Parts: sequence; C-alpha cells; structure tokens
Amino acid sequence: MYPKVGSPKKVTMKWLDKAFAPLKDYLDAHHPENAKAIMGWMTYKGNFDDLYCYENRMTQGYIEFDRSGQLIRCSDNALDHEYELGYERIPVKTESIHPNVDRWIDRTVSAKKADIFREELRLFLQHVWGPMANYDFSDLKANYPLQGSGSPYCLYVYPSRFSKMIAFQFVGDEIVEKNCSLREYQKFEKSEREFMYQGWHLVTLIREFLAFEPDLSTTREVVRKGCEWADMRIDENTEFVLTAEARRMLEELEKEESKK
Repeated sequence: MYPKVGSPKKVTMKWLDKAFAPLKDYLDAHHPENAKAIMGWMTYKGNFDDLYCYENRMTQGYIEFDRSGQLIRCSDNALDHEYELGYERIPVKTESIHPNVDRWIDRTVSAKKADIFREELRLFLQHVWGPMANYDFSDLKANYPLQGSGSPYCLYVYPSRFSKMIAFQFVGDEIVEKNCSLREYQKFEKSEREFMYQGWHLVTLIREFLAFEPDLSTTREVVRKGCEWADMRIDENTEFVLTAEARRMLEELEKEESKK
C-alpha cells in the first residue's frame, strides 16, 4: 500500500518520490523503455479519495491508481510522450543590447530576481517593450502593483505612467514545472484572478516565449493587442477633455440645476 500524500510546505525530492511512486512503478513495469520520457510530461495532480492522479501536461490526459497501485483509469493519450511542434523553433539572436536595458534591470530589479529573470528581461526589453517605448524604461516598475505580494516565484513589471492598466508576469520554473507546493501554486492562480478582478490586462511570459522564433513574434503581437484591450488607467490626475457639444450640454444642465 502506498502512503497518502499531502500538500508539503516545501517540495523536496523525498516528497516527489512519494507522490510519483505509483506512476513510476507502473511505468517501470509496463513501459520500461519509455518510462523516463513519459515521466517528463507528467504532473502530479493530487491524492484524492485514495486515488493518485496524474496529468499529461501536453495532452491533458489522466491516469489514476488506487493505494495498492492498481490502475483505475487511463486516458488514451495520458502516456503520450513524442510530439512534433509542426514548425522549426529558431533561437533568437541579439546582435547588441540597448544600454538602457541592463541599466534598468540593475537599477530597478532586486539582485535576487535579476539573477533569476535577467535573460527573460533582456529579451523582453530589447525585442518587445523597447521598440514600443523607444527604449525609455523610466516609467517601468518591477513590483506587484496590487495589494499583497503575488507569487514569490514570479516577477511583475508594469508601466506606471502608461494610459492602460497592463502588467507583465514573468513566471519562474517552479510554477512552469509545478515544482512547488499546492498552496504556492494556488497563490499564483489567485494572483492571476486578482488582476482580472481589478481590471488589469495581465500578460504571462516564460523564457521559451522570448528565446525562440516564431514564439517571440507571437509574444510581441500579444503584447501589442494587450495594450489595445487593456482598460484605461483612471486616477485623480487623469484629464478629461470635453468636446464643444459636451460643454454646451453641461452648461445647460448646470443652468437647469440653478433654477431649482
């Protein structure tokens, strides 16, 4: 009988071995030649009702075992492990980096976050946001713009003086590969929902979206469209310019109010 697996405060190799034990033993017994390749695509979904549940990240196929290791359910595509993208991914080559890119990172981003996300930030600032902002990053902030702290495994960047409420979420490997606790992943998901609830347009970025073509071109288009779709930023400093017709109507309303 396999022991029950709870949500850890911190993901360790010991916990991972316990969580994936039923799947690993099954693959070693029935698919020994492809066990390692299949495991690379599988995500542990939880231990519910004495069932161990796993999902294939690419196909979303499920496979489940009971505590004895007996196979309960397996989708047709749960154990798929060979995929073709259908197009060639070409690494992005950067001849030179604008001096404002590294200057902004060093001045604005914490040393810890810069160590983790420097590659993604350089690609994003050089190839995506830089051309849109003429490489002027003076209004870019590198912190969580909402109340609270967001996910500790993400870096949040947003233009503070831009007319639209748009933010960029750089996601760390712990979230992408789900090598974090369930509670930490739920905090990440809650943070994403909070942006939506408060009217922000959130663009999620991972290294692969920026380091290869045609993914980079797609990301550039997503950001451009995001800027169009984002809600207007309205605060106490926002200026509204009325048309002549609107001013005339406002004056008439004020006159009517004064007669009462």
